[in-house]
This record gives sequence, structure tokens and C-alpha cells, in this order.
Amino acid sequence: MHLGKALFLSFCLFSFGLVVDQTIRWTSRFHGFLNGLFETIYFGIGWCIYVLPWSVIIYALYRWRRWNRFRTFWIFAPSVFMLVVILAGLVFEPPTPQNRFRSFTKVELPETASEIRYSFSGGGLADYGDQYYFKCSPEEVKRLVHEMHLDIDQSYTSPESYTIISGFSDRPNPKTWIGGTQYRGGSGSWSYYLLANKDQTEVYIYIFCI
Repeated sequence: MHLGKALFLSFCLFSFGLVVDQTIRWTSRFHGFLNGLFETIYFGIGWCIYVLPWSVIIYALYRWRRWNRFRTFWIFAPSVFMLVVILAGLVFEPPTPQNRFRSFTKVELPETASEIRYSFSGGGLADYGDQYYFKCSPEEVKRLVHEMHLDIDQSYTSPESYTIISGFSDRPNPKTWIGGTQYRGGSGSWSYYLLANKDQTEVYIYIFCI
């Protein structure tokens, strides 16, 4: 294969995994796909730093030694390896609500959580912003508040108070939760908001990182 064509296909393989990964990890597949395409620019810098020199060395070595077999394979090898690693991550750690919540908070979602609704966004250069809704017992709400190291948000005094939580159109509107309580906290660059209804049986959680 001509070197120019091999380099082009190597870059495509290197970037393809990122596009697939972002498309699957975003709830909005279209926005995830666009984010993946945009980040191929950033990924391209990594390809130029790590893969391009390797490819040039392989090409020069083959020309110098007059080898003929497996040149294209060795040029593709780093990109194929990156693609396999990314796809393996999707297979062995798929972006389910339980996995994603555990990954970002180091806390387990309640086993009794029901009617789970979620929205995932972010990755790479894009800020993370995950929102969850579910029903669970008051005891599980207390556990989440404790394990996530959240404190009562004193600025939240009524449904009209500011909250980053927007809710879902097909789930209860948090702005109707009279007597609800909002908790907030964070770890490192991560920030967590938990809004519970008066009975502490319905919960919205928003997780973001910028």
C-alpha cells in the first residue's frame, strides 16, 4: 500500500474508535457523534505525536532493509491497538446508569431504584453533565447523601429557588416539589446535586465536571 494511503487509513482507524465511543456514551447519539468528530482534531495531535513518527520509522526501515512483507500491518498496529482498547472499554464497562454513576461518584445506585431515567453527555474536551431520576426508599436517599458527602443546600428554600436540575419531560417536574430538599457537594473537579421530594422517595441527581 502506498505510504500516503496507509497513513490516511491509520488516522481514520485511530479516530474511528473515539467517534464510536462518544456516539454510544452520549444519550443524544447525534450530539455524541458530532462531539466525536470534533475531537478527532484533538486526537489528531496525538496521532501526529505518537503514530506518525512510528509509521515513518517503519517505512524507512523497510526501505533500508528492502523488506516487503507486513509493512502495512506494522504501520496500522498502533491505530488498531487504540481502536481495540476503546471498543474493549465499551464492551467490558458499558455506559449503563449503574456503571456511569459508580465511575463518577464512587457510589452505587440504589438496588431498589425504579423508573430510572437518565441523560448522559460529555467526554474528552466536552464538559460532563449527567442527570438521573429514580424512585427509591428514604433510607437509600440518606445513604446517597452520606456516601456522596453531600450537605444541605441552604440557598434552596422553595421550588422557585435556583437549581441546576432541569428535570425530564416524562418524569415529575422538580419545580412542583413543595417541601423538597436539595443537597450539594463534590470531589475534586466533580460537583454533585441531589434534589429529593418531601417524602424523600423521588430523586433527581445532577453530576457535572468542567
